[in-house]
Amino acid sequence: MDRVGLFIQWAGRCVFMRCFSGLLAARLLILTASLLVAGVASRATDVSYYLVAKGSAFNQTTSAGPVPKGSPARFLAQVVESLTNSVTNATIQLPPNGTVNALILGGNGSGNSLSTFSFQAKFSSQAAMDAAYPNGNYQMVIHSVHDGTKTATLDLTGNTYPLSNPFVTNPFDTSFGLIIVSNPAAPFTLTWSGFAGGTTKDFIQVTIANGFNNVVRTPGIGESGALNGTATSLVIPANTFPGGSELAATLIFAKAATTNSTSYPGVPGLAAYYAGTDFGLVTYAEDVSAYNLAKHQFFDQNDSGAPVPSSSPAFRFVAQVFANGPNLVTNALLQVPSLAGSDALTPDSTDTFFAFQHSFPSQAALDTAFVAGAYLLQLGTAHDGNRALTLTLPADSFPIVPHITDWATLQNVSPATQVALTWNAFSGAGSVDDIILAVNDSLGNSPVFVDLPGTATSFDVPAGTFQAGQSYQAVLQFRHFVSLDTTNYPGATSSVRFVSRTAFNLTAMGSTVSPASLAIVLTNGLAPFQIQLTGQAGRAYAIDTSSNLQAGSWVPLLTNTAVAGQFIFTDPRSSNFPVRFYRGRPAN
Repeated sequence: MDRVGLFIQWAGRCVFMRCFSGLLAARLLILTASLLVAGVASRATDVSYYLVAKGSAFNQTTSAGPVPKGSPARFLAQVVESLTNSVTNATIQLPPNGTVNALILGGNGSGNSLSTFSFQAKFSSQAAMDAAYPNGNYQMVIHSVHDGTKTATLDLTGNTYPLSNPFVTNPFDTSFGLIIVSNPAAPFTLTWSGFAGGTTKDFIQVTIANGFNNVVRTPGIGESGALNGTATSLVIPANTFPGGSELAATLIFAKAATTNSTSYPGVPGLAAYYAGTDFGLVTYAEDVSAYNLAKHQFFDQNDSGAPVPSSSPAFRFVAQVFANGPNLVTNALLQVPSLAGSDALTPDSTDTFFAFQHSFPSQAALDTAFVAGAYLLQLGTAHDGNRALTLTLPADSFPIVPHITDWATLQNVSPATQVALTWNAFSGAGSVDDIILAVNDSLGNSPVFVDLPGTATSFDVPAGTFQAGQSYQAVLQFRHFVSLDTTNYPGATSSVRFVSRTAFNLTAMGSTVSPASLAIVLTNGLAPFQIQLTGQAGRAYAIDTSSNLQAGSWVPLLTNTAVAGQFIFTDPRSSNFPVRFYRGRPAN
């Protein structure tokens, strides 16, 4: 799957812009506040602004340009509250002395805003719209909680519609109908065809939102940096867009017919003609999801007494980089303050995890080789460019060594009942510090893996988690984070931490299930592969498969009861794989 596929699930999707049917109307809320007469005084009022407008609505999903939405001609009236529940109701009366329509809070044309009273009518053509909503003086009556009833007239005349529809000229992905932003960490230039006949007195606005939160909104008239009718592009600064996100955008061309700043003092009113095009963008996730430096100390607890340093090298320095997918990180180098040159981080078999590790028999030896100071991590990435990232490692700040307080009980736990694992408190744990508890069986499976807050002192393992007669190795880690950052590489999280971990054994009471053995029954070219599992009669066994024998690569295929001590498994997918490994084990 390509990178777009990593974060978009398009099966059965609606066209992106149609999923946000109120998008253009929502953008008009922003537009209205921008089309103001310079110098209007602001004060605390129940209403932010009000508007009546006619326009045309479009979608764009290809480089061929925008196409009309269903019923593209739009009449819209809106009143926007300054505070929640500051307006009780509002109406719009058609000219001259015509039908009165109620504006509905959060209604059609509000962009799903619960602070907007709105009325919208859609038509197949401008002629049909003009027949129902002719040009002239529209009278709006607003009943507010503190300002009383206000009556305002908005003169919508002139048919000064934009002479061209907003046409985005960036290339659109032909598969998804969106503009692809491959590197949100770099500046992005949005471009469009010119506003035909547009002048410096006309107005263009670009709004781009992640959900209903704006990430880009160009300024309005009278504000520094506002786009006038001659603009044809907008440079969006690096790191503005969130990575791995779908974004909804609108480009609006507008001409103000009239403004009203007197009927409701302190509140601007606007009559306007507009054309608006909705389109979508999507950003790649950053190439890197996380990177860190850490010092570890390893201990074993063999009885109820204090844990002792591990017999294998008990102290380690680790640098890690986690990529969001294969081939996204091309290289990773670490410059250590006490050493000349750089050390390479080695990728794993999936090319998504890079690591550099050194082990030492003592903390003194660890501290001599990896001193406190600034470490430089240099990354080469497929889309985010080259990154030079500094992580500061302070003097040692190891947490206390984890100590299991019910060690004897854990040597003979009952598989049929809930098991409580308890430990001494992680004293001095900070708000971002945490505790990792993992329990692994002899095959490398993890029936228990939890990330707990640093204040936790126990965890209840549900009944049925452990297999009778089986032994497990558990590891309890206290992790102290001395730094946690998301700004140096936006979209990726970096950390520097000190980790104390204790390993201990756990045994489930009961008779031991006999191990399973596998034998080939049939293998003949393209015929399905058959194997026979032999084990203890009446016991449940599982068959797993792997393509590379790597830890974590095993996938369960079947769980079955060994009636009379055996059963045969046929793998109908065996011919789809050039290499496939199998293993049998007692089912947990």
